[in-house]
Amino acid sequence: MTMNAVLEDGMREQLAALHRRIDAGMPRAGWKICVNDARMQKRLGIDRSFVGFLDGARSLSSGETWRVGDGSIIGVEPEIAIRFAAAVPERPRAQELLRAIAGVAPAIEIVDWKDAKFDLRSVAASSSFHAGFVTGELRPLADVPAIGEGCPIFRRGSEILGVPDAALVPADLVGLVAGVATFLAGFGESIAAGDWLICGACTNPGRVEAGDVVEADFAGLGRVHVEFAAD
Repeated sequence: MTMNAVLEDGMREQLAALHRRIDAGMPRAGWKICVNDARMQKRLGIDRSFVGFLDGARSLSSGETWRVGDGSIIGVEPEIAIRFAAAVPERPRAQELLRAIAGVAPAIEIVDWKDAKFDLRSVAASSSFHAGFVTGELRPLADVPAIGEGCPIFRRGSEILGVPDAALVPADLVGLVAGVATFLAGFGESIAAGDWLICGACTNPGRVEAGDVVEADFAGLGRVHVEFAAD
């Protein structure tokens, strides 16, 4: 089995799980960029990112509290989030993309490495260990360039967890959305009105535990923070 076939199998497993969860009542939330770090891509035998789904039942607004379950191994990543006001076609033109994007927001993705298996199929099937996400205030797309000015600064309390890695911060959000739309179309999926897209970690992930407070400061794009408490 080739690596592309392994990824395809993992994606189909992931999307089947998504539709089972939606049928069981999970709100639709949208999509995420998985594995945007070239080192992890090399380890998995791929040469680019892929797409995962977001858990609409575990979507928080900035300042809310995440409950840490027994045995969870929680990681956090600062990300740029895009919100869509309209559906995105399979092969969108630039103007269609700009009209579809409602705005951007600072975000923190929460992952859970409990029972994680770091082979390609498992990473794809788990939506890269996605557990939930936190979003801040929505702002115009034009605010995004401020991220290049030394942000985001990622903190756990007063401790700096990470600063932006130029290799990880997406340089072209509109182009990224076009790539996601094309990727999803290959699996019969799409970006719908109301969806979020979180665009990949801007720093290495950090570990957190109950009692921690984590903040990502994206300067002109704003701040987002989340508290962690025992379940």
